[in-house]
Amino acid sequence: MDRIRRLGVKGDEALLVTSALVFHGSLLAVLHRLTTSPGDTGIFPGSPHYTEPVSTYAIRIFGDPVLRQRAAEIENVDGRLAHLVQDMIETMYEAPGVGLAAPQIGVERRLFVYDVGDDEGPKAIVNPVISESRGEWEFEEGCLSVPGLHWTIVRPKEVHLTGFDIDGNEISIEADEYLARVFQHELDHLDGVLLLDRLDKDTRKEAMRTLRGRVFSGAEVRGGAQPGALERDTPAL
Repeated sequence: MDRIRRLGVKGDEALLVTSALVFHGSLLAVLHRLTTSPGDTGIFPGSPHYTEPVSTYAIRIFGDPVLRQRAAEIENVDGRLAHLVQDMIETMYEAPGVGLAAPQIGVERRLFVYDVGDDEGPKAIVNPVISESRGEWEFEEGCLSVPGLHWTIVRPKEVHLTGFDIDGNEISIEADEYLARVFQHELDHLDGVLLLDRLDKDTRKEAMRTLRGRVFSGAEVRGGAQPGALERDTPAL
């Protein structure tokens, strides 16, 4: 339990992770995987050699400590980053989702991809920052890292987002409603924040009961689409 807390997982979440690992008899093996350095992906300078491309990644699920860490700024926009972006886009489509942040595949870097179905195709934003927000907008929101659950969340209606594209060009986007929602959700992931943190106390308790029930029933939970989540039909983020 102490080791899990040191990884950034706290409170009920730490208890849930510990219970799950003990219940399924795989504590040491899973802790070894969870404590692997982000550099071990082979994506960034100084990490082990970059191996053959992987078309899709496993999406990290609630309880994985990587989802609770603030992702680091990206210093080099290069071919390796472009390759990672392509793999993230394929992973997002396979889920299916409309957005995917790098920490959701275990890469602790400030990067996300998205495709809101506006005929412009998929896009990636490096080192994104929301500098302004206005208004309020209520929307039913789900998450690839908390599969099968969704809640009505109130967030700002409009945001001004800046960052860089994968060619290193500065970008500035004024986003409204749905697109603004996608940006805010993905920025949360880069800051180690999950939808559960946006819930009121009673709703969060109910969500934790549901998640504990899955653990002790032995139900297999995978990242993927959920009814009511942010979607074109309903893919999640």
